[in-house]
Amino acid sequence: MGSAKVIVKVTSVALLLLPVLAAAQPDSLSTAFFEKRGIAPRTATQLRATVVDRTISIKSLQGGALEQVYYGARRIDARGTTTRYKIVADAIQEERDGVLRQLLIYDWHGHSYICLENVGELEELGAAEGTCPYEIVATARGNHAGGNANAAPKSP
Repeated sequence: MGSAKVIVKVTSVALLLLPVLAAAQPDSLSTAFFEKRGIAPRTATQLRATVVDRTISIKSLQGGALEQVYYGARRIDARGTTTRYKIVADAIQEERDGVLRQLLIYDWHGHSYICLENVGELEELGAAEGTCPYEIVATARGNHAGGNANAAPKSP
């Protein structure tokens, strides 16, 4: 095969600024983003394999802060706060800081994102509903979150 040369003649200069999708993507991830692309959240079986008796290291997409959460008999975060959770259909139902919510995990281009949904008709999440504020960066078997796995849940 021969090589082809491309000659470009510039007769005027124009600057066109286009947003870079890769840079904007983490801020725009939402349940709607995945639904539009026909991507289903992980199933109950997949969620159990992902979280039960595992510490999940998650990264905030907005600020980059890392947090560890253990899902054993109860959900325990690194501060030692314990809450109840259960896996239903394609979501993890839990109460955190007095807010009932569902976590949906979507896989996209080799990354796993955690998205928020309200449970039932609740409005506590407000503008955060449907957003995907976290990315799972690591999982490990057992409790590495630092909280007491036998502690009773704290009442809101």
